Amino acid sequence: MKKYIIALPIFIFPYTVLFGIYCTYTGFLMDSLFQSHGLVLLFWINIIYFIGFIYSVVYAIISLFRKNKSLELIKMNMIIKLVHIPAYILIFLLGILLFISIFTMGVSFYLIFLDCLTIFCSGIIGVMAIFKGTKENKVDKKYFIKYSLLQFVFCFDVFYAVHIFNKSKKLSYKTA
Repeated sequence: MKKYIIALPIFIFPYTVLFGIYCTYTGFLMDSLFQSHGLVLLFWINIIYFIGFIYSVVYAIISLFRKNKSLELIKMNMIIKLVHIPAYILIFLLGILLFISIFTMGVSFYLIFLDCLTIFCSGIIGVMAIFKGTKENKVDKKYFIKYSLLQFVFCFDVFYAVHIFNKSKKLSYKTA
């Protein structure tokens, strides 16, 4: 469990977006924490994203130098993608609701942008997991480009993260 704490900023980023939307529309903590100003809230959401991005890059670089840990990294990628599913669904539904009014269309486009940022952060770890898996022969080399590109495509990233984990786990059992 301790190894997942380093990825906590990556796990929580999409949920901070939902928390920000909740604060905006209910007024919860807006005066005490964000001085009743939406731009302060957006600033903190962007700071949390930046921290998550830095953590994903650092985690990918650290994992590059660890020996025989591709299955652990592939599992981490899958867990990150699965933890993000409820946030993606809620952000998508809120985006559709906010798209109905012309006054909140900009928020919908910003939510799409934040979803893309989230998938970019998790995609970095996904590409590194696939790279490590191909180096340790736990992921087929002929699918490296396909799997790497699909780490940045909505829905396919989750499907292929689970698929890659299952395939590499089976290969680990065969070689052990």
